[in-house]
Parts: sequence; structure tokens; C-alpha cells
Amino acid sequence: MNGSPVFSKIGTVGLVLMAVLVWLVPNSVVVADDREDAKVLVGKWKYQGFLGDDYELKADGTYTINGLGGKGTDWTVKRGKLIFTPIFGKVSEYEFSLSPDGDTLKFNGNTYKRGS
Repeated sequence: MNGSPVFSKIGTVGLVLMAVLVWLVPNSVVVADDREDAKVLVGKWKYQGFLGDDYELKADGTYTINGLGGKGTDWTVKRGKLIFTPIFGKVSEYEFSLSPDGDTLKFNGNTYKRGS
């Protein structure tokens, strides 16, 4: 029975499905640290400099830049990176750092302070 064509096809399909899952899982995994970082990042962030954008990272996973955006925009933290998905355009991923007191955020070479 192990040499039957039906078993071979089922075995091949199973191997292909497993290969796809192995490829997808590392790209979609959110670890506990990412969830904790995301919770801490929720809020308004004011640019510290002369010209720059202010961000609001909302708890529902949307964001605004200078008050624009919201529905259709997404942000998250995955694999230690801050990821912005705009309505149109390219997804942006940034390494980021957060001060121990949680009031200073740095990413993309810019510094932001928690705002109100």
C-alpha cells in the first residue's frame, strides 16, 4: 500500500503544505515581547526637532501622522521592528528604541516624545 499512487500524491501534497507552513510561520509570528512593546507604544508621539511628523499609534492598530490617516492604516511590532502599513504605498519597517521611562521613542533617525 505504501507504493500506491494515491499514497504518493497525498504524501507529496502533505510535504508541500508543510514546506509552505514552515515558510509562513516565521514571517507571521508575534512574540510576547512584541505585544508588550506595542502596548507601550500606544499614544501620541511628538517629533523633537525643527521639521518632522507627529504620530499617534492607536490601540486598535491604526495610526495617524499629523492627524491624518486612521482607518485603512495599520501599525504593529513584529520581530522587534515597528511596522507601518499605509493605505497606499510601501510598508515601512524600522528598528526602534524606547527609553526606560517609556517617554522617548527613536526610529528612522528621529526622536519623539510622548505627547498628550
